[in-house]
Amino acid sequence: MDDTIQPTAIPAVHSTPTVIGRLKNYITECIRVLKVTKKPNSMEFKTIVKVSALGISLIGLVGFLLFMLYYGLFGNQF
Repeated sequence: MDDTIQPTAIPAVHSTPTVIGRLKNYITECIRVLKVTKKPNSMEFKTIVKVSALGISLIGLVGFLLFMLYYGLFGNQF
């Protein structure tokens, strides 16, 4: 007789989550995220503002350069 314990497979129950279940999961995740977050201090806020302004300026500059390139190549064809 073999005394080893054989693992038994547990049948997987696949149920489609209901709208209420998904809403509860979403609210739970939102609460978890809000508990982890904190208000930035003055230094962090200034850094975020500087980086955001730099990014917006860079995107604007690229758009302006592309516009000028198009205008220079094709003239005033708008």
